[in-house]
Amino acid sequence: MNYEKYTDSLEMMDALVTRSANKTFTYHIDDPELTAIHADWDELYEYVYSNFKTPESRRKQGDTDKVTVTPEIEKELASMREMFKLNREEIEEQLHEIPPQILEQCFPVWMARYMLAFGRVPVMPMHLTTWNKFHNYYGYMVIYCQDW
Repeated sequence: MNYEKYTDSLEMMDALVTRSANKTFTYHIDDPELTAIHADWDELYEYVYSNFKTPESRRKQGDTDKVTVTPEIEKELASMREMFKLNREEIEEQLHEIPPQILEQCFPVWMARYMLAFGRVPVMPMHLTTWNKFHNYYGYMVIYCQDW
C-alpha cells in the first residue's frame, strides 16, 4: 500500500495548524488570516476528495432508512474509535498498522478532528467550499464515533 497521500495530507494539515498557532482571530469573514485558513482547508480537502475513496457506507441522498449496527459494523466502528484516539505523532507512526479500509475511509475525519480539537484551527464552515461534501461523506462517522 502506498502511504504518500497520507503523509502529503499530514504535511498540509501541519501547515494549517502552524498557520493558526498563537493567533487571535476576529471570526469575521473580512479577516485576511481567517480567509487564508479557509483557502488552505479547502485545498487540503480538495486533495482528499481527489485522492481518497468515497466512504462506502455513506447514505445516498434522500435515504431515510435507519442504519442497523451489525456485529461487523460495530467492529468497524470500534476500529474507527481507536484510530480517532491517536494523536498526531501516533497516527504517523501507526499508519501501517491501521486496517487499510479504516484508514482510507476515516483518515479525513481524523484530520478534521485533530485540526479543530487539538490544532485549534478556526474555521467558519459556511465559508468553506468543501464543507458540504465533508458532511455528506463523513458526517455519519462523527455521529457513530461520538465517544472518542
